[in-house]
Amino acid sequence: MWISLIVFSLLILLTAYFFILPLSKKRPVLIRSKGLTMYIFLLAVLSYVYVWESALGILGAVSIAIFLTHRSWLVYGVTEEKIVKALEKAAQATRAPIDKHHRSHTICDSGSMRIFALSKRLNLIIFKQKGKSKKISLTKDVMKKFIQNYFI
Repeated sequence: MWISLIVFSLLILLTAYFFILPLSKKRPVLIRSKGLTMYIFLLAVLSYVYVWESALGILGAVSIAIFLTHRSWLVYGVTEEKIVKALEKAAQATRAPIDKHHRSHTICDSGSMRIFALSKRLNLIIFKQKGKSKKISLTKDVMKKFIQNYFI
């Protein structure tokens, strides 16, 4: 009983933080890897308590797979073209060279970014980095700021 109440409260708080606050200011929703994993995990625990037991296994496995294998962002409210423009602006601002492929972009020859369009305004961005680079992390931070400054 207490666990379900705590999980439900955390889920309401995370929903307000991730969705209601940005959308009330007409900004896009951007959920980064740890937040996305926590949100999916809380949904899995809450579905285990109220709906059915196998949902915990399915959503738990998905959240663990997302967290362990990828550094991903979930973006709602921005089209794929605007995300590519934000990456280009961030690369110009940080002077990081990028190479374009079809849906993949290579940043500084040691990191890659891939965009999956789940719907017109819902995108999943996956980052893979071979080594630790300050320029790539700075480019990602600047890109995050450009995405968050778009209006819906």
